[in-house]
Amino acid sequence: MGDLARTSALSSRAIAVDTETAKFDRAFMAPYIVCLQWGTPDGQHAVVPTAGVRDAIEWIFGIDPATSPPQARFDQIWFHNGPYDIACILEWYPDVAPDAFERGAFLDTMYLQRMIQIANGEMAGPLGLDMVAPRWGLPAPDKHIEATHPDHPGVHDVRTSFGLWYGADEIPEPW
Repeated sequence: MGDLARTSALSSRAIAVDTETAKFDRAFMAPYIVCLQWGTPDGQHAVVPTAGVRDAIEWIFGIDPATSPPQARFDQIWFHNGPYDIACILEWYPDVAPDAFERGAFLDTMYLQRMIQIANGEMAGPLGLDMVAPRWGLPAPDKHIEATHPDHPGVHDVRTSFGLWYGADEIPEPW
């Protein structure tokens, strides 16, 4: 399936967003966001620790005051399994930029892939980003990301351990 030509619907004013949260469980289904990362088609990228998450969400979802007339900074806000990210955002920052919801800016790679599977008559299939991205000619995300922290001995896989960085002013390298 697919090559980059099939992704031509991607806007130049798009942004990909992912959040990492505290541990999810039945009693805490929308845990607090411990960091947010984003990237744009032109190569900009950031990982924002807890203290800056609200400002980052306002910037991503908001209006660019430098444009005339004022317009949304991003007309496409991409997630993978976005309903979870958005539920956590709404739980902790319910007042942030509701116009992004009203204008239908959100797109989700996992749900779009599932719709493709259904349209192709597939009963099920892999929906993880590591499987979806290569089907569209994009590299799979690196799942082996290690970092250290002076208050937590050892090396930690930060793709599943972002709770270690809750409240941190900065996330240590390699992040």
